[in-house]
Amino acid sequence: MLSIVFPAYNEEARIPSTLADYRETLAHVPHELIVVCDGTDGTADIAERAGARVLRFPRRLGKGGAVLEGFKSATGSLVGFVDADGSTPAGQFLRLAGALEAGSADGVVGSRKVEGADIRVPAPASRRVASFLFGVLVSVLFHLGIRDTQCGAKLFRREPLQRVLPLLRTRGFEFDVELLWRLKRSGGVVREVPLEWRWSPGSRLRFHQTVRMGLSLVRLRFSG
Repeated sequence: MLSIVFPAYNEEARIPSTLADYRETLAHVPHELIVVCDGTDGTADIAERAGARVLRFPRRLGKGGAVLEGFKSATGSLVGFVDADGSTPAGQFLRLAGALEAGSADGVVGSRKVEGADIRVPAPASRRVASFLFGVLVSVLFHLGIRDTQCGAKLFRREPLQRVLPLLRTRGFEFDVELLWRLKRSGGVVREVPLEWRWSPGSRLRFHQTVRMGLSLVRLRFSG
């Protein structure tokens, strides 16, 4: 069983095509699609009509908080998450599942920065610069050996994931880094898998949030 969590804050314009793609592509794969909604638009109703399991929250959870709630609700033996904007097509997510099942790793992360990645529509230059600087900070602080911690497509085996969920403290976009760090500290092995990816306009991440992410990671690293 494949459990895929979609953090979806006010995604009514983009979630229909994303869910349709995942429903069609995974038609012959046991799966559940979990959409975590903490916004104010019609995302939750649209996702329910599309056949997803919807978790509704009246308060803002943050990207990481939404993923965490979805993880707690997931029932599959493979549990992951993906951005609701369709930047990672369903066929590419299946590549993650295939790589995880074929190897001995505890988790796999989609990567735009390793050989074989196919960037169909690149992010704006400003976003790429911010991503580079953030990546340098993550490398210096955490030594994960993962070049692309922020690609919004990740998949894990259930048992090693469940061991680290109670330890997670961050709830913003920096959640990905903490999750990978906790897994590594617990002895887990995570691999990068090159993916086809495309930039989707309408990103929720702003420059001031990138600065906040960096400060949050510094605090996390030195507080343990």
